[in-house]
Amino acid sequence: MSIKKTFATLFPDITEEHIKRFTGKNYRYFFYKWKFAGIFSQWNWSAFSFGPFWFFYHKQYSWGSVLAIAYLLGDFIFTTNPLHFTFIFELMLFPGLFANLIHFARLNRLITQGKRDQLSTEQLHLVLQHNGGTRWQSPALLIGICLLLTLCFPSLFGIHLFKTRVLRAEINSIVYAVFQPDILWREFKLLRKDYQAAYLNGHFDLSIYLNESTLKLSELKHGKDHHYTIALQSELIEFKLKAGNYQDAQQLTQELLELYQIRFGPEHLFVIFMLNNQVSNYLYQGRYDLAKPEANNCLLMLDKYKDNFKHPVILSNVAGIYSNLGVVYQVFCKFEMSAKYHREALRLILKAGNGYTIQAYPYLERLGDFYKDQYDAEQANQYYTQAKEIVEPILGSESPLASSIFLKLGEMHFLKHQYRKAAALTRHAHTINQTYYGYEHTATAQSAQLLGKIYFSQANLQEAEIYLFKSLSIVEKAIGKQNAIYAEYLNQISDLYVFRNNYADAESALLQSIKTATSIYGKNHPKLLLPLEQLVSVYENTKNTVARKIFLQQIHRIMQTSPWQPAEEKLIEDLII
Repeated sequence: MSIKKTFATLFPDITEEHIKRFTGKNYRYFFYKWKFAGIFSQWNWSAFSFGPFWFFYHKQYSWGSVLAIAYLLGDFIFTTNPLHFTFIFELMLFPGLFANLIHFARLNRLITQGKRDQLSTEQLHLVLQHNGGTRWQSPALLIGICLLLTLCFPSLFGIHLFKTRVLRAEINSIVYAVFQPDILWREFKLLRKDYQAAYLNGHFDLSIYLNESTLKLSELKHGKDHHYTIALQSELIEFKLKAGNYQDAQQLTQELLELYQIRFGPEHLFVIFMLNNQVSNYLYQGRYDLAKPEANNCLLMLDKYKDNFKHPVILSNVAGIYSNLGVVYQVFCKFEMSAKYHREALRLILKAGNGYTIQAYPYLERLGDFYKDQYDAEQANQYYTQAKEIVEPILGSESPLASSIFLKLGEMHFLKHQYRKAAALTRHAHTINQTYYGYEHTATAQSAQLLGKIYFSQANLQEAEIYLFKSLSIVEKAIGKQNAIYAEYLNQISDLYVFRNNYADAESALLQSIKTATSIYGKNHPKLLLPLEQLVSVYENTKNTVARKIFLQQIHRIMQTSPWQPAEEKLIEDLII
């Protein structure tokens, strides 16, 4: 008759008292398992369910730590693929199968060591009691450590939680590319959500990092010619522009443009999209003269593809092209065409995004800008408010993407001489811009400029000077002096000089503004009227009749040829003697 193999039969020196002292209140369970249950009947449901926490509860800290690290690494590496459940289930099987054996081995090791040290029976019992039993504080400590690792350590050491998926994707990508290439698509979708979330929440550097990582995976799976890879490249350029990395964006755009022209031909749809990224870069930098020919080229090349505007990605890109065209036509006073393309851009982005989603807010904002330039305050307010109602509930009032809306609404209040409301909205936008964009970004310059204008209108010259010169300095550092933004800011600086009777500096600023604006807009553009009239006023005060007459003639020539006259400008007849 065969004897049933149990732990008790293998180690007859281990008595019931030893087990009782070592296991404490769990004595009955372990006494049965070790004395009567077979070696292959040691399944432990508690250990299976709670894994490392079970080991910590029973003071098995080494095994508990190893298992906890294995769980964390397994979850990190395998979360987004089908192997995740298999791996975690295998980890759960280990304590279920071997927890009783590990616990018994520790009991046996303590007894053996006690005999080697020639401990008395009472001393051995005390050793078993001290090293055995249970301790509920231990699993609680493990839970705290896990929470600390998950929530606190990333922020303490500057590690953003979005980055974990990138690292996991990079670990998986090599294996997937060889054995399971289709699974990479899961990673792409999650990474896309991550970098878009980072972008929407103002983490521009992080969104660039995540996008670049996604781009590497896309090139690995699909290659550089795939539409998904190209869409990521366009988004990367847009993120760089939003972050103020104009030179990096320009370089990347030029490299990709040359690459696509060689691979796909000079008039391929991808080439057009990349050309539009170039237009966006010029518009961000106030180089409307450079944006104009590129925007027209996009329009001409796009005509043969007009029947293919169906896919959401294509619709979004075409909407971007039309929106940029709307801005260019608006700048160069072709208002009918500008309105047409602004509205068409909004229609396409609504179609691509299935309604008024977060994607639509820049297009609503640009329509508001269009009507503001037409001095239609009611329509401008309507579009600005609609844009605000989209952005604010989704991203909150502290979002960097909402700051431009607050700034535009503040400007509308400023034009209505509602300075208190204008100042409150503008300060809020300025705080957001400084926090998210930084102190050297053109977005911060815009809000500083409007704050300076508000303070100037309230005769607070000290604050006005601080903000006006700050905005000018930011623009100069960010994009230089040869742009429309710098020229526009010089006009406001000249008003400050005139108010302080500093006519020499006012003249110098206005001449520089006129020279820059002329190089961008041309000689007969109405944007020249404001600095020209300011300059004429300076010459009136300095009694320089010769210079005054010359610039009055230029004003008269612009008035005769211009299709648009700002409503707040004086009539030229009042200036001519």
